[in-house]
Amino acid sequence: MFKVLSTSLLFVTALSHAATIPVPEHAKVFADYTSESPAVISFFTKESEQQIKQFYQSTFGQPTSSEQKYGRIQLYYEVDGQLIRVIIAPQAKVNEVNVIQMKKPS
Repeated sequence: MFKVLSTSLLFVTALSHAATIPVPEHAKVFADYTSESPAVISFFTKESEQQIKQFYQSTFGQPTSSEQKYGRIQLYYEVDGQLIRVIIAPQAKVNEVNVIQMKKPS
C-alpha cells in the first residue's frame, strides 16, 4: 500500500509541472515531451512558413529575435518567465516544427 501511495504522489507532482504548448489545428504531432522541463513538442503541418509564424505570433506576441540556420527558421520568444524557441524546417510537402519551452535562467 505504501509503495502505491508514493508512486501516485510522484505521478501527481510530475503532472503539475506539465507545459502546455499550443499547436495549429491540423498538426500531426510525432513527439510530445511536455511533462518535464525543457518541454518539447514536434509536429508536421501542411501550413506555410508564414502561417506558422502568424500562429505563434498571435499566441506569444512578437518574437524577441529570429534567425535562419541550416535552412531552418528559428523564432525566439520570452513569455511569462519562459523562453520559447520555434524551429520551422521545410520538408518535402510539409513543414516540421519543433517548439522548445524552458524557464528563463535566473
